Amino acid sequence: MEKYIPKFMDHLYNEDILEHIRFEEVRDAFHTNQIESKKEVIRAFDKLNARRVLYIGAWIGYLTHYLLREYPVEVRELDVDFRSKIISNMWNWDQPGYLGNMTMDIIYFRDWHEFDTIINCSTEHVSNDWFNLMPMGTQVKMQSNNLKHKTHINTCDDLEQMKQKFPLSHTVHASTVEFHNYNRFTLAGIK
Repeated sequence: MEKYIPKFMDHLYNEDILEHIRFEEVRDAFHTNQIESKKEVIRAFDKLNARRVLYIGAWIGYLTHYLLREYPVEVRELDVDFRSKIISNMWNWDQPGYLGNMTMDIIYFRDWHEFDTIINCSTEHVSNDWFNLMPMGTQVKMQSNNLKHKTHINTCDDLEQMKQKFPLSHTVHASTVEFHNYNRFTLAGIK
């Protein structure tokens, strides 16, 4: 996963990107905890046959870049932060399978049927409405955590609580990664 970090850093020489991302965000995006969390998503991703992916909360598009380089998939990103679109488009525009980034709140998204797989690595930032809107039978890979933070409105105390909040008809991956100040929970399967 780390092998694409230098390429992203090269993009930081582009002043257009620097207008839209702060140093703290780059630091946070490539923090060991974030990379280890994304590796757990990849472990879950390997257990399902994804072809067309909707990635909710794509942030800077790093996981998107990894998926497009390593898997034969198409990925559409969706994020409420318009800066995500600017950064990810610069980073991923030339990748085969990149379907672009939409700036919108997930509760207004209606084209669920176009995707066989949904990724949401930040369920702690949104209500469960997105999950309730997703059709039954959809593959999903999601993460949450128990970190208390002002932007976290929907954390889980543990993996069992996450399973209750996001019930799956078939689970292929469920794990907890322990960090020094919080735990990251990953759940994947079929809704």
